[in-house]
Amino acid sequence: MGTLTKDRGITAKGARAMFNASFITRRRRLIYPKFCQIRDSYVETDIARNIGTVPQLEEVIDDVNTPLLSDFPDYSQTWTNRLFKARLSISRSLMEFDQVGQTRTLIHSLAARLANFPDLLMITRLLSGTMTCYDGQNLISATHPAPQGGTVQSNWMNGTTPVNFCTNAPVETVARQLQTDFRNAITRMRSFRDDKNQPWHSDDIRPEDLIILCSPLLWKPFQQALMSKQIFATDNIYVGDVREVVASNYLPITGANAADWWLCHVGEMARPIQLSRFRRIRTEEIQDAFDPKTLSFEGEEVTVTPDDIAELASAMLETNMGHQGSNADADVIENDRFLMSARWRGEVFGGEWKNIVFVDNAIA
Repeated sequence: MGTLTKDRGITAKGARAMFNASFITRRRRLIYPKFCQIRDSYVETDIARNIGTVPQLEEVIDDVNTPLLSDFPDYSQTWTNRLFKARLSISRSLMEFDQVGQTRTLIHSLAARLANFPDLLMITRLLSGTMTCYDGQNLISATHPAPQGGTVQSNWMNGTTPVNFCTNAPVETVARQLQTDFRNAITRMRSFRDDKNQPWHSDDIRPEDLIILCSPLLWKPFQQALMSKQIFATDNIYVGDVREVVASNYLPITGANAADWWLCHVGEMARPIQLSRFRRIRTEEIQDAFDPKTLSFEGEEVTVTPDDIAELASAMLETNMGHQGSNADADVIENDRFLMSARWRGEVFGGEWKNIVFVDNAIA
């Protein structure tokens, strides 16, 4: 026989405590911090200026009349912090007769969805092909502006590994083909020029600065291609050429686009993607009055840091839950239900396009 649980008496304070603990635990497994330059924003519409360009040294002939860099382009980018929201209606009877903890599960699930949302938004924007960056083009484009005296540049290239090949050929064979595409992608990234027609990556591109983003379909072949010490019983010359291969479950595993992937350079502040988080609390305000704390949650030790609190400040949980029979909220009385709302405000948009190469295998 089932046993009544303490879920019958969940209050607004208890719901928020469960929500916050689950949110903080889940966010540590997210992938967007690996790819995104994170901007903390405190206004509805924000702007970043002087991006995407670098000065160039020139020989000085007359050090008295040295010209100013008047050709320094003022690239800028504007974005709006959009509101995203999820609402739950929980029957009061469900809470009163909850014998297996459905209410608790709903709260944890809502927190997980909210914590995971930046990952989902990043992938959605990436797949949409409408993520504009500072040069006015889409982040992935074959017509990025030409540098001085140069031609248009493209960070969109065709691969040679179609999805039917990935699903039918042995993993090692697919891995060999992905090595060819990887070699072409890194060569493309090295070829990018800045606005002064100088190499954007002026030094060597280190493996520890590279991450590959792909669907689960390609995760195993990429592990074989770039992480395995041997392939086809011979030494793998590509082993260790990237820091990490990240497979997002939000990317398709079937269809023509399931074999597409992105090579990302994340070793600089100018990341390929930008994520804006609207916050009500500034990190420095928290650090002055908060010491890291270790809490026990559902049998797991969780260390809460100022960064966790600042991250949580960009999210919000609202509820009219109260003790049984004590909440006089009109909706509870009229409709015999409790309401919960989770909200997040921010946006994902294009960053430094020269730090990402898209390998399109849809038409391979």
